[in-house]
Amino acid sequence: MEGFDYIIAGAGASGLAAFSLLSKNGKKVVVIDEKESAGGSACISQIGGYQFPQGPLLFLGLDKGIFPIAFSKAGINNLKSQISENAGAIHELPLQIVLPEQRINLYSDRQELFEELNRVFPDKIDAVRMFYNKIDEIAEIAKPLFFPLDKDDKGFERILRLSKEKARIFFSTAKYGYEKASKFLYGYGLDAAFKRFVDMQTLLVLQKTTNEINLLSLVEALTFLKMDAATIRDGFNTISKAMADGLDKTGSSIRYNTRIKEIVQVNNQFCGVRLEDGSELEADYLILNIPHVYLQKDKGKQRVVYTIYMAADEDVIPAAMKDNLAMSLDLSRFPLDDNFMYISIVPDNSRQPKGKRGLKINMFVERDVLSDSERLSALKEEAIRQIRWLMPFSDDRLYYVGDNSDEHIRQEKFAEQFESCEPFKPYSLYPNCFKSFLKHCYLISDFMPPSAGTGRELLSAVRFTEKIGR
Repeated sequence: MEGFDYIIAGAGASGLAAFSLLSKNGKKVVVIDEKESAGGSACISQIGGYQFPQGPLLFLGLDKGIFPIAFSKAGINNLKSQISENAGAIHELPLQIVLPEQRINLYSDRQELFEELNRVFPDKIDAVRMFYNKIDEIAEIAKPLFFPLDKDDKGFERILRLSKEKARIFFSTAKYGYEKASKFLYGYGLDAAFKRFVDMQTLLVLQKTTNEINLLSLVEALTFLKMDAATIRDGFNTISKAMADGLDKTGSSIRYNTRIKEIVQVNNQFCGVRLEDGSELEADYLILNIPHVYLQKDKGKQRVVYTIYMAADEDVIPAAMKDNLAMSLDLSRFPLDDNFMYISIVPDNSRQPKGKRGLKINMFVERDVLSDSERLSALKEEAIRQIRWLMPFSDDRLYYVGDNSDEHIRQEKFAEQFESCEPFKPYSLYPNCFKSFLKHCYLISDFMPPSAGTGRELLSAVRFTEKIGR
């Protein structure tokens, strides 16, 4: 029986970052993944003859935000250059907000954004400038809370305990945590139309509207949107493969096409895994790299991503349509939460049937919607109706390919055996990281919503691995 310090189940980006960090610190680690290559939940799915990359394709802060911090802490270097060489990252913000009355191009640069908003909200532009200036002012004060400046820090709890300056920053921004984002927005005299424009962005980044978040979260979301953005071909699948390629060169051990059949335990303590081929691996610790969304105790209020896969004749897609759209139209039948749609055009057309393009429609819905077939069917019909509105002459040339409801059911069943998991505390430092009821068994999130991935889960997984590695 082969022995390891750590077994990591799942070769998603979070799992590979954890693997790199542990290997860097001299641990004997093995990653096990049932798929043929790296990617975890961000793999390429074959649906109805079309291939769809899973996870986000649009990234915010790849240059200056959370990603380089997470990669640096995990000991992964030059990843961005590898991604650019292999995937052709585009450094612009290819995103358009589609509202009932207008379309708004979203820009990273504030001056460009003001010019665009002056076109759409000419009567409110002075208030808009004041609003964003205040957002940027708070962001500058709170930046260390969003992005740790010290690359060698050991987690936020240590920073706040040892650094008077950063502790001062924490307390000076605490008041913003008690102010509702929507109240702050209306305080500038900005109306419901502008609020809806901002809601599109917070839903995209945080999966919450301004009614559900505090001012600090609003600042965080709009700060991410201020950073350089990149569209990466195949998204997290490309990032995971680039990470795996780098790890392979170090002689690290990643086993593909391998499935864990059973977790071996003695007296409620993890001690190894039994694979489907009958072989066993012994280890001191197990890290499961699975979507965290299925482990939340308050499942009824947990949003999940409902994805509808579509295809269209190539010439049906309007030239004006950006690669990524955040869209909200008819509120008469559904509230904004269910009406929000994030649409991305599958970037690699070589995988699709000739003359066709793949489309992904993502909707952030309450978890209980998935088990309500009538409501789910109504949402699907509404989404397709809205896409037809967006694409003139598409009546007989837009095709429904499938959805991801079966995938949600499969993940639910997989997570049932970990129902007794508890969030790792403090939750604010390690969001979406869990302790299992089994001793020495942990779970880190590999859930990156197919929206503008902020890298929050990735950095959380790296910090968490640092902690349990000690």
